[in-house]
Order: sequence, then structure tokens, then C-alpha cells
Amino acid sequence: MSVLNKTELTEILVHHFETTHSLPPLTSKLLAFMIVEIGDEGVTFDELVNALQASKSSISFSINQLLEMDKLDYIYKDCNRKRYFRLNPNHFKNRLMEINHNMESECQFFDLIYNYKKENGYLENTVFEVETYKTYMIKQKQLIEETLEKLEK
Repeated sequence: MSVLNKTELTEILVHHFETTHSLPPLTSKLLAFMIVEIGDEGVTFDELVNALQASKSSISFSINQLLEMDKLDYIYKDCNRKRYFRLNPNHFKNRLMEINHNMESECQFFDLIYNYKKENGYLENTVFEVETYKTYMIKQKQLIEETLEKLEK
């Protein structure tokens, strides 16, 4: 696999955030920009406006949305009143926690549906598939929990 350039990687991430996370285009673009181009030092609001070539109100909306989602945070430097926005340092850990929570809900709903169908005779021909899927979900959840434990250290 070849290495993508900055523009290609950003475009792929924007599309991913729009489709997978249902983020608006500018918010997706801002998040992708932060991941690809901005390190721990952060970037000011004015720098974001210039880099993304969008209105202040649109950038402000996107920043607030990402702050609310805990995808971004900000720091102050040298007693400067300006906020420097950056990717939340716990971004990947938070994402795994979100996936783990969704997996827990999926397992609970799956158990309810499985028990109902089993009780009412709907699983006669699909027991193997259903049990295989449930085993997969349990293993996936265990892997996520192990990874979160490693990240805690």
C-alpha cells in the first residue's frame, strides 16, 4: 500500500467522518485537518478560519460541536488569552470507550432478540449463525476492554 499525501488522507478522513459519524462536511473537514496537520501545540481560531477558508460562525459551530463530542480540547499558552485548539489527547481511548459502550448495548439487544426467537421457535435453522455472531461480539468486546486496559497504563 502506498503512502497517501496530506490532501488525499484528509479527503478520505472527511468522507469517513461524514458517513460513519454523521458529521456535517465542515465539521468533518475540521476534524480531519486537526488529525492530519495539527500536533499537541494546537492552533488558534483565526488560524483555523484561514486554513479552512470558512466563515467565523461556521468554524465556531464546528469547533463547539467537536468540543461537545470530546473530540477536541484547547489549551492556553504563555498567559495568552487565545485558545489553542487541538485533538483531544484521549481521542483514541474515548473512541474505543464509545465503541465498547455500543458493543455492550448490541449484546444486550442481541440477547433479548435471541431469547425471544428461541422461545418462539424462530431459530431452528439459524442457531449456528446466531451463536457464531454472539461469540464474535463477545470476543470483540473482550479485545476492546484489553486494549483500553493497555491504554490506561
